[in-house]
Amino acid sequence: MAIFGSGERFQGFPEETFQFFREIATHSSDKAWFEENKERYREHVLKPIQALVEDLGPFMQLLDPQFDILPKVNHTISRIYRDTRFSRKKTLLRDHLWVVFRRHQGRLSEEVSYYFEIWHDHFEYGMGFYSAPREWMRELQQRILANPERFRNIALQPVLRETFTLDGKRYTRSPFKEFPEDLREWFYLKSFYFYREEPNHPLATSPKLVETLKEGFLILYPMYCFIQKMQPLVNVEFNPQKE
Repeated sequence: MAIFGSGERFQGFPEETFQFFREIATHSSDKAWFEENKERYREHVLKPIQALVEDLGPFMQLLDPQFDILPKVNHTISRIYRDTRFSRKKTLLRDHLWVVFRRHQGRLSEEVSYYFEIWHDHFEYGMGFYSAPREWMRELQQRILANPERFRNIALQPVLRETFTLDGKRYTRSPFKEFPEDLREWFYLKSFYFYREEPNHPLATSPKLVETLKEGFLILYPMYCFIQKMQPLVNVEFNPQKE
């Protein structure tokens, strides 16, 4: 399915997107069903996701010029077919899809990414890792210890804590004996990501989703820069469109 951009502006996900996800959940191992409904997938699932990527792409490259923004499956858009080779779950088809913006410097699970994920009833967006490499987390935690005040000014910002939830796999006992108490959670994390979950209605069905994602991704930007050891691009601004 090497389909490139839709060439259209994002207008919101139609109800047919959510209906497709509901149906595929009951046909998750039925390749014949998917072949019969492939045009529905292309029109009501892939096409609006490509339009979303196209509308977000220029903004995301302002945040990091190295981001891949190609609105194509296996670049920014996940496959509908699952890779079952190393998974306990052997269902063939996904009942949801996601978008990622990353540099493509390693495995998806081990690379920091901005993401958007959509199911039949809700969507989620944020930034972080699926499974950060152990040595990478150790290096990050050492950098936090070396400059806790700088990290505190990022991680404890009210707008970040009020908008997103920090989650990830944790140690029962921290490998660090000493750390700032107000940054305690960071020294128990094996991996991490920030996320926000919303019901599909009304945002996912509206063009306003684009500006909502931009605003959220910009809130996460100082943390992204700390993670990537890069200086923020001072010219990046976000001005929500007034209607």
